Amino acid sequence: MNNSKQSQEKNKTAIRFDIQFLRAFAVISVIAYHYKISGFSGGFLGVDIFFVISGYLIFNQIKKADLNHTFSLRYFAESRLRRIYPGLIFASIFTLALGWFFDLPRYYIASVRDSLAALFFVSNHAFNSIGYFDIGSEIRPMLHTWSLSIEAQFYVFIALGYALIHKFSRKPTLNFFLILTLVLSFTIACYFAYLSPRDGFYKFPARIWEFLLGASLVIYSKKSQQTSNSYLCLLGFLTLILGVVFLDKYIKWPSIFTCGVLIGVFIFLYYPKSKGVESAISFAPFQYIGNISYSLYLFHWPIWVFANKYFYEGINTFVKCELLFLTLILSSFSYYFIEKPFRNKKKITISLFVSSLLISLVCAIIFSLIIIKNKGLSSRFPDYIARASSHHADPTPRKECFRSKLGQKKSNELFCTFGDSDNENDASVILWGDSHANQYLTPIAEATKDLSRTGLIATMSGCIASLEKDSFENKNIFNQTTSTNQESIYCRGFNANVREYIKTHQNIKTVILGQRWLDTDEAIDRTLNVIQFLEHENRKVILVGPIPGSKDDVEIWWANEQIKAHRPIETLYLSNEQDAVHNKILNKIQFTLNQKIDLKNIVMINPIPKLCEATSCFAVKDGQAIFRDRTHLTEFYARKLKPDFISAIHKTD
Repeated sequence: MNNSKQSQEKNKTAIRFDIQFLRAFAVISVIAYHYKISGFSGGFLGVDIFFVISGYLIFNQIKKADLNHTFSLRYFAESRLRRIYPGLIFASIFTLALGWFFDLPRYYIASVRDSLAALFFVSNHAFNSIGYFDIGSEIRPMLHTWSLSIEAQFYVFIALGYALIHKFSRKPTLNFFLILTLVLSFTIACYFAYLSPRDGFYKFPARIWEFLLGASLVIYSKKSQQTSNSYLCLLGFLTLILGVVFLDKYIKWPSIFTCGVLIGVFIFLYYPKSKGVESAISFAPFQYIGNISYSLYLFHWPIWVFANKYFYEGINTFVKCELLFLTLILSSFSYYFIEKPFRNKKKITISLFVSSLLISLVCAIIFSLIIIKNKGLSSRFPDYIARASSHHADPTPRKECFRSKLGQKKSNELFCTFGDSDNENDASVILWGDSHANQYLTPIAEATKDLSRTGLIATMSGCIASLEKDSFENKNIFNQTTSTNQESIYCRGFNANVREYIKTHQNIKTVILGQRWLDTDEAIDRTLNVIQFLEHENRKVILVGPIPGSKDDVEIWWANEQIKAHRPIETLYLSNEQDAVHNKILNKIQFTLNQKIDLKNIVMINPIPKLCEATSCFAVKDGQAIFRDRTHLTEFYARKLKPDFISAIHKTD
């Protein structure tokens, strides 16, 4: 009995209230950021806090086991898998179950692949094609597992690294190795922050320094020789609060700013807490949230993603409270009935755990193969819902000629031809711009063929036609994300090649300019500069004006509205807000052109009459989607502009 009481007291004193408090703060910050709660614009740094905590705990665990001569790679791997895997499998099952009812075939295939990547701890690589802060990330319910993959990769790194160095060298070498790796990783993170932020965000080499910052606490902390310092503890925590409140997604991350904030974690954990501070942070609700923080993290994001699909009009405060309550209930269930039992080696033996793990993986692989082979099992939905996906699979012609954001294309031609001839020297027209110029390729190609003209394709993703002196940050109307420096460099090179080609090929008489129009004077002035350059080169210009856009992917929106209604829906209207945006841009363009440009060399095409009625614009009309995503026209509606392009090309002859 006495031994039992002593054991309980020992466990009680071993609880780190400060760590549980930080876990609670971190997960609340992340959830509040994802749920778009005011005051948490920098809440994404909660993941970085988790990384520091994990680095401290794991390295401390390894060192203690080694001092007691009980460290084993096998047992370390088992303990980490018991900690992460059961909850992750449960979250994957939950996500795929929801996706079965809401995800269109190609999105369900993506979710299946994402789940598989998460279960093999490589999802940080799987999501590298989309930015964490991009609009496209909001429909990926397993996106948040990128951090779990990085954490698992850290486990492998630190366990193997510690075992090898400790076996063949001495303690000072280990400490030197950790600090050197920390500095090198931080340097890599800063390098990526400005060259390729997406790589810096997802790649393990740019993240390991955060774990090692936590590990360095083990190296330099000597708690028994320290006195409490409430002021420094509060200063460290204040740094975190300021980061959550004032940082936002437009800042480079991780970078020097990340280091500044995470020093606050280091300070908070480094110093012992006074009784007053200890009493505050040991507040039961904080500790409970800290306990279930892993499950909260796992379930909050898929709940939010599917809620956004269901509530297209937007999620109000009341619904957010309901979602938070659902997240709390589901996370508590996962913690008590999934996480805790699997951590208990007496209840779940090693043989039972390993067999469960292997069976889960085999089932996941088989299920994934079935879904992928059957193209997402479109039979899950009625035909009228499946039609929402048909327009997305209808790309513009000469897809091999369209350049990616890094300037890559499959065709070997400098600029591919379209229209009447395959001979580049016959070209008298060139289409120049981004993907919103390329969306008009079908009607332009058909128009030039009918007029016995030949054109060239000079289009690149995210790259608006610009002069060298102009800014190349490609900002989006609805989500103000910017292109990376690397993408900007390729965009500059591409635009320079197009300008040079136009200057040196007098056979090019007409330039068609199309783009994603932005509601800024800078964007309009940029296009104005291009037009003036073309006028100076004695070229005629066909300028395609702005089109409306949807704040959500029309394919998903349309499908989910029909799923909720249990019937076909033939028409969806865009919001008045979106109508106002394109009308404002159109008025700005027309005013600027009238003020500064000789209009005799310009023909402007206004697509709006083909897409809108007098009082409103459509996302779907008469059972046909107008947009294949948020802002790109479907081929069906792009073709409606063929007469406009025929007339415009005639006028520029």
